[in-house]
Amino acid sequence: MILKQRFHTVLLIASIAVASVAALEYLFLDELLVPAFVGSALLLLLSWAARTWTRPVAGVSIFLSFALPLGALIGFLRGELVLAIPIFDFLLFSWVFANAVHTLRSEGAVPKKRGLVFRSARTAGLMAVAAIVLLAAAYPFRADPIAMLPGKQLSGEEKAYPADWAFAQESLTLKIETNPDDPHSVTTLHFIIDDKLHIPAQNGHTKEWASIVVADPRVRIKIGDDIFPAQATLVSKDAGEMIRPLAVERFRQAGREFPEELLPDMWLFEISPRG
Repeated sequence: MILKQRFHTVLLIASIAVASVAALEYLFLDELLVPAFVGSALLLLLSWAARTWTRPVAGVSIFLSFALPLGALIGFLRGELVLAIPIFDFLLFSWVFANAVHTLRSEGAVPKKRGLVFRSARTAGLMAVAAIVLLAAAYPFRADPIAMLPGKQLSGEEKAYPADWAFAQESLTLKIETNPDDPHSVTTLHFIIDDKLHIPAQNGHTKEWASIVVADPRVRIKIGDDIFPAQATLVSKDAGEMIRPLAVERFRQAGREFPEELLPDMWLFEISPRG
């Protein structure tokens, strides 16, 4: 009875936590996460049913422990959620998962295993496997690139080509999307040269996006939440020395030391309005 009460409490806390995060997302970021509120309501219903239908509720809880973090991770990869949401979900539902499995064991539905070391190692292994499975399942649904990980079609509001790129100086990097028929996007540095936006490609002959742009100059540039349709023209395949002072200054502004290894085989693209 005590274990059932604890499982009921775990689900109730999870329901309140999910609803609270969704409410904060709406209040501060003006994003209404309907799936989160639905998940919170479902957890609340499961909490109510946990004392009577313990085994079925535990089984459903295990399923949700994978499904809800996966949904949050897909949302992040598509640029719809901040990174904190899938991290929060993974931590919260790892706790729900552990309690659901423990409850099933107490009900005799899962054989009990002895040994603290064994249980700890198995739990850590399950969490690691779950993280890998979630990442692998969510990867095809990605949108914006994440750090060095390439993305697909950029998410955001598309705007007209800007008359002045000075605002781009506020960001160390931007995102560029190539190949409109099968979008491929990456995060990269950028420079303003003669009032025009320029994008470098280190070891340009090895970069997939650079090769795509040479064949099809249509691109989309994302800075902040805004996307600008444009075209990119290759102006140099040996721009290392030309951009060195600009690169050093950009890194200095970001509080980082400029790595000299960025300079070899540096291609440079000039961004202009689409013709």
